[in-house]
Amino acid sequence: KYIRNFRSNLPWFHHQTRNYPHKQGSYQILHQYHAQGKLSPEQAVFTTLTRPREQLFDTEKDPHELNNLAEYPEYQAVLRRKREQLNRWQHEILDLGFMPESQWWTRFGVAGDKLDRHSLVRDQPEVYPLSAIMQTADLIDRGSDVLPEQIRLLNHSDPAVRYWALQGIIAQGSQGRKAMPELRKLINDPVSINRIEAAQALCALGETDPSLNLLIEALNHPQPLIALPAANALDHLGKIAKPALPEIRAFVEEAPNTELLGWQFPKWLLQMTLEKF
Repeated sequence: KYIRNFRSNLPWFHHQTRNYPHKQGSYQILHQYHAQGKLSPEQAVFTTLTRPREQLFDTEKDPHELNNLAEYPEYQAVLRRKREQLNRWQHEILDLGFMPESQWWTRFGVAGDKLDRHSLVRDQPEVYPLSAIMQTADLIDRGSDVLPEQIRLLNHSDPAVRYWALQGIIAQGSQGRKAMPELRKLINDPVSINRIEAAQALCALGETDPSLNLLIEALNHPQPLIALPAANALDHLGKIAKPALPEIRAFVEEAPNTELLGWQFPKWLLQMTLEKF
């Protein structure tokens, strides 16, 4: 069994606020046992703040998938074969999972949530250059050597490519500082999710003005699919977002309280963010 984690810089679930699992008793017990040091090494794997880039399991010998074979020299041929198989399959099915959800709205309007997306992309492949997007996503977690290429891709003509280049810069952590001049340009990107991700990256690198204000403004966007990434960015920033606490509290108190519009997601997430402080 082969697993490819394209966002390997993110945690499994520990320290990452998500609606459904946070309400589960088992999830809460895992957090409790982690804090008390009661988890075994196998259980504690799922509380780490990052994930392996690739995972390979012999599910007959290891049905619980505890022994990652991806780093074993004797399994490199299998790893390469599985990696190539996944890549081919993603192109065959036209994997739409690399398009940020909000871009279906911002690039195609309200109809973007209702249209047959596969038909759209097959008829107009230029709106979803899958190979270029996947190649950009594949740069994440490849170290500082790929940083110049990620910075170059911040200027790509396709918004989804720029989005994945931004994810790569964020994953670079403090090494992404060289990208700051281009990130400053991208806080004016015509696509909202890219402005949000650029602002998060700048805040994480210590430049909160005016980026933090941009995230607060995005919370009040009339479309909750735009507000949610802004809420996620503030949650990921943690204490860096502390100067925005009054605005976050105001949003939690004043945003529409209706499931139909989806506002419960950013509101609930930021309620959890407030508890972190």
